[in-house]
Amino acid sequence: MEDVRLKFKPNKHHKFTLLTELKVTLTGGCYRPCQITPQFKNRNTQTLKSKPSFEWEMYCSKGVLNEGCPCYYDADNDSADEVSSGTSDASMETEECASESDDLSEHVEKYLIFTTGSKTYTPHQIGFKRIKPVSFPRKLNPGPSLRERLAEREREKQNAALPRPEPNWLVYEEVADRFDKVDHLLDLHGHIIGMGLSPDHRYLYVNSRPWPRGYVISNPLEPPPIAQEIDIHVIDLVTLKEVGTMLRAHKAYTPNNECFFIFLDVCNEYVASGAEDKHGYLWDRHYGVCLAKFPHIDVVNSVAFNPRDPEMLVTTSDDYTVKVWRSRSKVKELGLEDRNFPHGLEVRRKTRYRSHSDVSE
Repeated sequence: MEDVRLKFKPNKHHKFTLLTELKVTLTGGCYRPCQITPQFKNRNTQTLKSKPSFEWEMYCSKGVLNEGCPCYYDADNDSADEVSSGTSDASMETEECASESDDLSEHVEKYLIFTTGSKTYTPHQIGFKRIKPVSFPRKLNPGPSLRERLAEREREKQNAALPRPEPNWLVYEEVADRFDKVDHLLDLHGHIIGMGLSPDHRYLYVNSRPWPRGYVISNPLEPPPIAQEIDIHVIDLVTLKEVGTMLRAHKAYTPNNECFFIFLDVCNEYVASGAEDKHGYLWDRHYGVCLAKFPHIDVVNSVAFNPRDPEMLVTTSDDYTVKVWRSRSKVKELGLEDRNFPHGLEVRRKTRYRSHSDVSE
C-alpha cells in the first residue's frame, strides 16, 4: 500500500471527522471495487493541534488489501497541504543533516594498520592509513543518466585507442599514483610475521625476523636471508615511532618462502607469543623480561589472553592441542591441586637452587 493522506476537521464535540473521500487510481489493469474504513482511537481529543490516531482496513473484491495489491490510493490535497508538507519535508531533511554532522563530530579518526613491502615481496614495512569518519547517505543518488553513461563509455573507448606507455610495476615510484596514498610507512628491515595491539590501542607489538646488517636487495624476488631469532618491536601509535625492542626474544627456523605468521597477544601487564621452538612465551610488558615458557611438542602458532582474566592464557600448536594455562595464584584461588596439572617453565637466573614452576596448565 502506497502513501495514503487523509484530511480531517473537528466537529463541535472535538471529534475528528473524515473530510475528504479517497480517489482510487487503478493501475496494472486492476478494476476491482475498493473501499476504506477508518477506525479512530482518540475520539475525545481536547486540542485541535493534536494529530488524530486512527487505524483503517481496506477491502476489495478479493478480500483485505495488502502491499501486493495493484490498486493505488491517494487523497485529494489542496495547495495549503502541499505547502505544509513541503515545509515539513524540508525541516526533516535539515534535522537529518544536523544529526549526521553531529555523528561525524563525535567520531575519531582510526588507523588502518597493515604490512607491506616496497623493496621485496616479503612484508618488511608497517603501513598506516588514516580512515576518516564515514556516514552513509540516507538517500541514494541515482547517478548519471543513460545518455551521460553512454557518452562516458565512448570517451573511454577513444582514450583506450591512444598509445599509453606501460609503467614498470616493479618500481613503486612509477605506479604510486595508481594507488591510494599511505600516510606513514615504518621499515623494520626484516620479515614481519605477527602484530598485536595493546588493550588501550596505544602501542603496536610486532614480531619480526631481522635481515643481516648491510643487506642489499638487487632483485625484489630474492629477499635477504632472515635470522632464526624473532625480535619484538614496540611502536607508539601516537608518534608513529618505535619506542622499544626485545631482541632475540624467541626462535623461528623456516626460510623466507615458507615463513608463516606467529601470532602474539598483549594485555595490560604481559606480552605473549608463539614460536617455532615448540614453546609459547610470556614477557613482562613494561620491563621486557621473559617470565615463562609453555611447552608443546610442535610449533606454537598462536596465543591469546582471556580478555576478562589476564592470568589465563591459551596456546595452540601444530601438535593438534589447545592448552589453557593459569597462573599459580589463580590455581590456588580456584582451589585446584597444583601438582595434578602440567607446569610451564619459569625463567630465572641460574642458582644452586632448582627453579620451580610459576604457571600451571
